[in-house]
Amino acid sequence: MSGSNCFTTEQSALRIGSPASRRMFEYWNRLRGREVAPQRSEIEPADISDILPDTFILEQWSADRFRYRLAGTRLCAVSGGELKGAEWLSDWGPADAESLVTAFRTMTRDGAGALLRLMAGNARGQQVRMEIVLLPLLNGEQGISRVIGTASALDNPYWLGSVPLTSRMLTDLHMIWPEESDRIASGAQNVVALSNEPVRWHGHLAVYEGGAR
Repeated sequence: MSGSNCFTTEQSALRIGSPASRRMFEYWNRLRGREVAPQRSEIEPADISDILPDTFILEQWSADRFRYRLAGTRLCAVSGGELKGAEWLSDWGPADAESLVTAFRTMTRDGAGALLRLMAGNARGQQVRMEIVLLPLLNGEQGISRVIGTASALDNPYWLGSVPLTSRMLTDLHMIWPEESDRIASGAQNVVALSNEPVRWHGHLAVYEGGAR
């Protein structure tokens, strides 16, 4: 595998904080076995029924664009409507979208996952901290062209689900490399940036040189 970038706003490790993120990660890691990623056909909704409301699958429909193939009921509720077919990057600012495109390229090329922290806001100016885990899926002979993930709130404000989220801003983005996955699943929860000094700043995110080792 070729080297890639690891994005983060922290030099310290980032802990998987959401129970839904951890549940999805452990399920994905168990399914993939020794492969870089599981097949899309291996996903059984009944196996993850407890987190289905927070779960989504993205499909790649052009080189750098992903749209929702399906989305859970809670995710649709906090977003204000049905998400199927919607462009995943539509609610992100230009700098964040560029960073996420780079992350998707790494995902489809190297089989890495991604752990995101963000601030999501509504039209009233209210905000909530959220966590998203993005994990690659093989799609037959097409290779990695699907992504499964969960999006869940780290807080529980009274308005969430009744006032739609309309904006998202990244605060952390860490790549999870395939060889790290077993260690994380076994209980070593920290996802570590692969160098101590940023190579450059990318908008409000620091870019660290890293890659599969």
